Order: sequence, then C-alpha cells, then structure tokens
Amino acid sequence: MTDRLQVLLTLLGLGVALACSTQAQPRVVETHGDGGDTTCLAAADEELWIGTRGAGMFRMTPDGSVRYDSTTGLHGNRVHDCLLLGGTVWVATEGALSRLDRETDRFELVELGRFTRLAASEHGLWASGSDGGVVRIDLEDDVRPNGAGGSPMASDLPVSALSAGPDGRWAAGGFDGRVYLGEEQRYISVQPDPALPAEPIQWLEVTGEGVLIGTAAGTHAFDGSSLTQAPQRGRRQVALGAMSKAQRAQLERLEVRDAVRFGGAVVVATDAGALLFDTGESRVLSTGAMPCGERLTALSVHAGALWVGSFDRGLCRYDGVRWEHFAGPEHLPSDMVNDMASDGERLLVATASGVTWVDAEGRFQQRTQRDCDGDSRDTCPFHAGVNGVTVDRVTGRAWVADLGAVHRADAARWKNYYRRAGIESRALTRIAAHGDVVAVGTGDRGLYLKDGRRFDGIDDQQGLSDNWVMDLAFDEGGALWVATCTQGVSVRDASGVFRVLGARDGLPDDYTLSVKPLGARIVVGTLRGLAVVAADSHAVEGVVGLADGLSGHEVHDAIEYDGRLWVATDAGLSVLQ
Repeated sequence: MTDRLQVLLTLLGLGVALACSTQAQPRVVETHGDGGDTTCLAAADEELWIGTRGAGMFRMTPDGSVRYDSTTGLHGNRVHDCLLLGGTVWVATEGALSRLDRETDRFELVELGRFTRLAASEHGLWASGSDGGVVRIDLEDDVRPNGAGGSPMASDLPVSALSAGPDGRWAAGGFDGRVYLGEEQRYISVQPDPALPAEPIQWLEVTGEGVLIGTAAGTHAFDGSSLTQAPQRGRRQVALGAMSKAQRAQLERLEVRDAVRFGGAVVVATDAGALLFDTGESRVLSTGAMPCGERLTALSVHAGALWVGSFDRGLCRYDGVRWEHFAGPEHLPSDMVNDMASDGERLLVATASGVTWVDAEGRFQQRTQRDCDGDSRDTCPFHAGVNGVTVDRVTGRAWVADLGAVHRADAARWKNYYRRAGIESRALTRIAAHGDVVAVGTGDRGLYLKDGRRFDGIDDQQGLSDNWVMDLAFDEGGALWVATCTQGVSVRDASGVFRVLGARDGLPDDYTLSVKPLGARIVVGTLRGLAVVAADSHAVEGVVGLADGLSGHEVHDAIEYDGRLWVATDAGLSVLQ
C-alpha cells in the first residue's frame, strides 16, 4: 500500500488492508441543500423541472420527484437557469453549462464557466456568462462565441435577461437598462432620460415583429427602429395572468423568478419554493431538504448531532434522519452565523449581533452587547458583532472574539482582553487556542498571539503571507495554520517560523477561506474547492472541486460526523466518503 493511500484511508476512517495499491481520492457521495429557494422552471407534457439555489434540479412527474445534483453530473448545486429544448434539459449552474443524458440519467458537461441565463429556439441555444459574454450552442454540439471577434456583447453588458426568436435572432438585456440585439450587434436603451436611474431588464421576448422588453415600469416594444410602450406581455406574464387575483396576492411578498403553465395549472418559482396554483388549490412543490439556505458558514458536532450555521438563515440541527431549524429572535441574536464550537456541554454560536450557547438538552441562551451595559465584567461581548469562538482541546476552555475584544468564556465569569492587553484592531475575524496559547486573526493587522498575559501582533513583515486573516487553527502538534484572503495558507511552527502554502503547492486557489484540523490532516477550504493536506509534511494529498461533485465553489468549513467528512459550501453541504 502506498503512503498516499494509507494517509487518505486514515483521514476517512478506512484504515484497512487492501490487496492493491490503487490511489484513493475523497469523493462526494451525498449533498444537502436548500430546495425551498427556486430559480427556474421548464415544463413539457407531464414533466416539470425545477431549479434551486442549493439543491440542484428536481424532475416532477405523476410518479413522483427525482433529484439531480453535483453527484449526478451537475457542476455545482446552485442553479441559475434551466430550459427544455427538443426533449433535452439544459442547466446553467455556478460552474458550468450542462445537459441531461437521458440514457445514463446523468448530466454531462457542455462548457465550463459560470452561466446565468439561457434562451433557445429551433436554431440552437444561447447562454450568457457572468462576464457578460454570450455563447451559442448549436444542435451539433459546436460551442463557439457568438458574434465576430470582439463583439461589444462579449465585454460590457451585465446580462439580466436573454431571449431567442424563431428566426434565429437573439437579444440580451442588462441590469443597466440596455438591450443588445445580437444579430445586428448594436444596443438600444429603454431609459427615456439618461439622467434617470437605470431600469433593469426583467425579461425579453424576441418575436417576428421585433423585441418585447419587460421592466418594472412596464413593457416596451422595439420594431427595429423605434421603442414604444406596449400592452403585450411575455410568456411569464401570460402564465401569471392566468391566476386569480387572490392567488396573485399570495406572491406579493415573494421574489418571483419564473412562471409556466403546466398540466392546466400555473407553477411559479419564488424564493419560498415552487408554488402550484390551479382552480382548486395552491400548494408548495417542495421536496424535503436542508432548511438553512445555500450559503453555509460553520459546522460543529454537539450532543451527538451535526449543527450547521448559515449566512442568513440561522442554525440547523441534523440528527442523521431529520432537520430542525432555529432562527432569531427566539433562538439567535442574528440569523447570520459566523462561527461555532462545542466544549461538550455547550455549543457556542457566534453571530453578527451577539453570541448564543446551546446546552446538551437543546436550550438556547443569548448574550449581546446590550446585556453588558454598565457592567463589563458580565458574561457577554463588548461589541455587537461576534466573529469567532473556539474551544482549547488541551485545557477545555472556551474563547470568544467579538469585533474588538477577546474573552475567555468561563461559565460563571468571562475574562476580557482588549486594547490594554495589546489588541489594537477592531476587525477581529477568528480565534483559536491550544494549551493556553491563543491566536486571533484580523482583517487588517494580521494576527495576535498570546502566550502569557499580553497579545503580540504578527503581520506580513514577520512572515505572515497576508494581513487579512480569514480563519486559523492549531493542529495536534501545536503548529498554527492561518488561511489568508489572497496569499494561501501560512503555517507557523513551534519556533515561530512561517511556511506558505499556495496554488503552486497544489492548493486549488490562493484565496483561502478555512482551515480545519482533522487528526493528522488539515482540510483547507478555498474559493475553488478544498484540499487535504498532511499536517507534518505539508503535502497536498487530495483536492476536491465542482468537477468532483462538490456542491459549491467556496468551502467555509469541514468536520467529521457519522464517519464521513461534511463540508460547508456556498451551495449547501457536501458529504465525502
């Protein structure tokens, strides 16, 4: 057995004897995402496709629903747009343009990149990218840039809407109120006065007479020479118009992304799920999914369950069977969770407006800056925002970092450290502790290290690669791993010497977001996936990204739970085996 194989098996808890020396690679076997935030719809006959922000795609038929995600070929679980063309399902995700292979029942890659809008006609399919470019995919699988080299469409239009007509013409609308006529390679604008704020283009429809242009202010018709107000409505508006006034009232507080007619009913994609309306009922076509949104920030294991923190949906608890959701103001000071740590008795949750701890019985207790007014000795943060919490694995002590102070979070009374202890920054980001040595990251001054009574500053003049620290952690040997914003990971050994690991050493990206020690390995999260790194040799032993089934580009945390590696991304949870 090779050394590389042995260490990967150790990481995954599979240290068994093998008869061959095939290299092992962590692989994604499962994802959990938010299926309640829908982005697009595609319907034909008795088949309805629903795209979501964090759970991939769902196919709904009279026989039930089937989910397709990054484990079945999609490049990421964050779907931006989808459509049906000639029986083929096309999907634009955070990482690629893909289509369904009906024979294998898996999605296959068509073109890498972040695609945002799709449009189709019998002449082919058009897709817009995040950089404003549009590509045309013809039925012979030939992918080529649309327009002769250097088309203005390729660079300066932020695409918000896309449409293709039956005669092969196409148009793209922007957030700035402009519309690009593809075949004519020219712009028109719906703004009557350039001094007025831009009206984003919400939808387009290329017709035989010209182009219908929808904005929040109404519909415009362009006939090739002039732009006029028009009573016509696009296909989405026609679908919504088939609903009753009472049914439309249910959508007033929701963000409507798409609408289609399906089986005599109207289905609407919203930020609260796909809603089906017919004459007899209105119901949510949701499927059971993780309820904490697609943007996840932190993970912890507490009282035998997995806890998941999110960017704006609060906290979720997973016991291996079902999900529970906790949010403010009842359970949390803020629904933006920044960090979590458990000392076995309490789960500490750092949020944008204070800290919460959860005991073994699941009871919540909140502490905010307001609770300390007039008494700085109380058990609460000094500043409103709390960015970091940690538990010293050697001493069992819990530590909390708010925006400008550090606290040793004893149950009865906190010990507080701030300016008089050497902390000059008011942009603290994360905190880590190992045997009473405490490290604090900042967003502007590198890090502070306490090995005694005071905190000493360490920045890029003393070996740190970047003064913007995203995360930091001590490994089992006491080495400090520091994830920086733009310059990879800085590793500080016991003698104080730094070594920098970056893309040139095998990391997916120099923009690093998280470091998580797991035994003798470190999981490094970046803007382009994760890397498994040996703590002793600093060798990169495995890399996992969208092409390997990861649900999202950005990796914000990782933890072992139920014998597997759980990874928090910007598009849900991925489970590695």
